[in-house]
Amino acid sequence: MDSLLTSGPRRPAAGRTLPSLGSVHVGAASIILLLALQCTLIFSRAINWDEFFFYGQVAQFGRGELETPLQTLHVHGFRWLVDMPGSAIDHILTARLAMFVCECVTIVCIYALARRFADRLTSVLAALGYISAGYVLQHGMSFRVDPPVTATLMVALALLARASLGWWSAALIGALIGMAGMITIKAVLFAPAFAGLAWMRWADAGRTRAAALRIAGIAVAALAVFLALYVWHSGQIAGPVHPDPALVSAHADADAGAGADARGTQARAAAVLNRSASDMFFVGLPPYWPMIVKAASLAPLLAVLILAGPVTIARSALSAHEKCALAGLWLPVLTLAFYRNTAGYYYVFLLPPLAVAVTCGLRGTIARFGAVPVMAIMLVIALATWVTDDRQVLPRQRAVSDAVQKMFPQGTAYFDHSGMIPAFRKVNGFMTPWGMEQYRRAGSSSYRAAMERQAIPLLIENDTMVTAALKGDHAAVLLPEDSRAWRGNYVNYWGTVWLAGKTVPAGTGEASEFLVPGQYRAEGEGLVLDGVALAEGETVDVGRGMHNLANRGSRPARLVWAATAQSPQDPPPTGDLWIGY
Repeated sequence: MDSLLTSGPRRPAAGRTLPSLGSVHVGAASIILLLALQCTLIFSRAINWDEFFFYGQVAQFGRGELETPLQTLHVHGFRWLVDMPGSAIDHILTARLAMFVCECVTIVCIYALARRFADRLTSVLAALGYISAGYVLQHGMSFRVDPPVTATLMVALALLARASLGWWSAALIGALIGMAGMITIKAVLFAPAFAGLAWMRWADAGRTRAAALRIAGIAVAALAVFLALYVWHSGQIAGPVHPDPALVSAHADADAGAGADARGTQARAAAVLNRSASDMFFVGLPPYWPMIVKAASLAPLLAVLILAGPVTIARSALSAHEKCALAGLWLPVLTLAFYRNTAGYYYVFLLPPLAVAVTCGLRGTIARFGAVPVMAIMLVIALATWVTDDRQVLPRQRAVSDAVQKMFPQGTAYFDHSGMIPAFRKVNGFMTPWGMEQYRRAGSSSYRAAMERQAIPLLIENDTMVTAALKGDHAAVLLPEDSRAWRGNYVNYWGTVWLAGKTVPAGTGEASEFLVPGQYRAEGEGLVLDGVALAEGETVDVGRGMHNLANRGSRPARLVWAATAQSPQDPPPTGDLWIGY
């Protein structure tokens, strides 16, 4: 493999000269600069909701509560996180370092794969085009499956393109593909890239039977490794803790179904696959089309090259089978037209093969305009993305996480959007758009049902969907019965933290249903519970069910969950707990 730092021509009399602005050296230095800037985002960018979700799977595995065998292979590699000191946010930031390494592997593989079709400078700028893309700069080090599965698949593609086509290399490539499929089933979206390169290698080998058998061996090895990992991983995880499928995330990584034995595990895996097939694809306008537009605006040159890809590939001087390979690397872009889950982080996964596929157009752009303008466009937009990144959200997330864990040091059941407190037991599913579609389709008031089964004293308002449900907004995504259960059983306590409780206007009294049994504290004067007057600050045990609650005072009063170890002393942070794409 050629080095990224291969020098340019030397002057005979003067020896090695300083690299020109259009040299491979400066392109490589630009990549290193952006990686250095991205390193700062590891510790300053807000935790994305999916990162909480994926760390939550690691925490569940550590507690023996992980349920689904598909798309959770990463828990084995990160089990050590839960034993580290610090909060879940500290753990996620640490895990981002591993994701950053995966991204670096992907960048090297982009260069290595591009060198099969282009010169060094073009290949370096292809890698620069990837890391400079705004969504990649922001999400390339996120704690999600995207960085590791992308690195795994890109290593496999680079080996398929450049390694000798022997049985050992075929087995290794197949093993990588099988492992990628266990990391996430969306690895199948790279199928055209592998098909195009396989055709090229078969043509390079003279279309011999031996070469065809080795290429077929890749598929056999991939299937064998996938099945072996599935059987092993399935044996390491627990059966379902909550059998109500409406409480389980309808995200592609979630469980569905019931049964704690091997047959139940297989049924849950089948449910994930069936749901992926039926719900992860769409017809019509892409649900994340604004992000597609934003992705293009954050990498305009790469976007133009991708759009022109079929033309530049067809007009290139490459052989027919090389054009076929590049076309295969380009085809994953079409997933934007039918694959549903294409939020900002998806481009970390999507863009590596595309960065290689555009080398024909990129080479022509460099030849016409020079490397300097190409690098300048990429760097300026990337730097603007880095400078404007919101660094105020992470401190707010940390403040809420720390406060909640001090209030409930032993943990508790809770509601929220994404699983912001992984050490606690989140009882509702991940509130992704797809997940909430599944919830509404089920038509079951599962949030209320969960409250009827166990005490859930905590609710964190960490998304607009949660806010809408708490306000009774007509646009709320919760079913009416669930929305009423939230509004009638929680009170705002500290910023975005809500505790079980009841607010009682002055001079009112009526029967009220308590869905969260436990110890409550009276705040305000005049409260009367089941005919017993409560002094301000007095605590009382309340059972689940209907109770007569009145306020004979002149001001509003409330009952608030009292079983907390420590109340927050600092004022709550102001502003959102999430960051937009």
